[in-house]
Amino acid sequence: MDYKKLTNFGNSFYIFDESKFVNNYKKFASAFRDDNLQFQVAYAMKANYMPLLPYIIAKQNGLVEVVSLLEYKIAEKYIKPEHIIFNGPAKTKESLLYALKNNSIVNIDTKVELNYILDLIVKKKIKKAEIGIRISFKLKRYKSRFGFSIESQEFNQVLERIKSENRIQLVSIHSHFSTKERSLELFEIRAKEMCKAYLKLRKDFPIRFINIGGGFFGECDSVLKSNFPFAIPSWKQYSSVIRMSLQPLLMENEIPIILLEPGIALVGNTMALYAKVIEIKKNNTKCIAVCDTNINVVNPTKSNIKPKLEIIHKESCNGNKDINEYKVVGNTCMENDIICDNYIGNLKAGDYIKVPNRGAYSNVFTPNFIMPAPGIFSKEGKLIKSPDSIESILSNYRILEEDNL
Repeated sequence: MDYKKLTNFGNSFYIFDESKFVNNYKKFASAFRDDNLQFQVAYAMKANYMPLLPYIIAKQNGLVEVVSLLEYKIAEKYIKPEHIIFNGPAKTKESLLYALKNNSIVNIDTKVELNYILDLIVKKKIKKAEIGIRISFKLKRYKSRFGFSIESQEFNQVLERIKSENRIQLVSIHSHFSTKERSLELFEIRAKEMCKAYLKLRKDFPIRFINIGGGFFGECDSVLKSNFPFAIPSWKQYSSVIRMSLQPLLMENEIPIILLEPGIALVGNTMALYAKVIEIKKNNTKCIAVCDTNINVVNPTKSNIKPKLEIIHKESCNGNKDINEYKVVGNTCMENDIICDNYIGNLKAGDYIKVPNRGAYSNVFTPNFIMPAPGIFSKEGKLIKSPDSIESILSNYRILEEDNL
């Protein structure tokens, strides 16, 4: 990115690369293309729910997965309701009614949600409900607190309640496990367990969808890969393992649609954070580079992965041997606002630091702590999201005494 162009955007901002997102979506979908099994990709909007993303997905005639009414309302502006999968553990009766009336795929996560649906049927707010259910099972050392354990009595009770109400049909089974290793072995277990669950349940329920969830690695450069103590699977490798694990389905007369819900894999590498170096100062023998961003923006999820820093210099550094070790710090008054403890290179006030791979859990996770959250621009310089401001932050607050004025 050209330095002069960066200065037009301010001191701190994201740059979103639409072409990368489209390319990721197409490559991921292509990796799972199969002559015998039908896979459909639903982008997981919790990773980044900025409206431009469902708009792009709609142009690809794709699906999205949401976990709140907030995300649902954003998605429905561009995505057909029947192409929205509604997951999540704390759905309200109102949100369930809204999604079911719109013929979205709704996967229940708790008995409370089933009770809400039964109540909506009794009160005739909905005549018929086609629902899914989130299930969990043993996945080596990993356990999930979400959904229903397939081995539990509670799960059997829920199935019996669904079976006893002819206005409810179970059409989908869903699973999702958030694991750091995201390994091929774990996806093999997930796919096999979901296949077993389908073959067991399809005798009593008209299941049309097997939803394996997300948790896939995206494409990683060598620096990012070096942060992990294991090999990073490719999308083709994920596809091969999952397709092999689902082979028993080919013996069925009607093969269900296999749903996948990638989030990070599609959006992770599509955004980079840029921030201006405000000052270089010395503390004892170490150089400190103060930047107009902070650790809550660079690493809002408190990940252990060290951020990769690239430098866009204000002036050419050709032949400059002024190489130092820098502690790169942020713009808050917190001692732990350290972006990088030991950057080796040449930094000057006015330079920009670039932090790539900020597309997932970045802008949607960043708090307005001390400093407003930054805006988002396209590569061409078009504004996608305005930076938060004093006015926008304070617009939802009230001074109670003013009511009496």
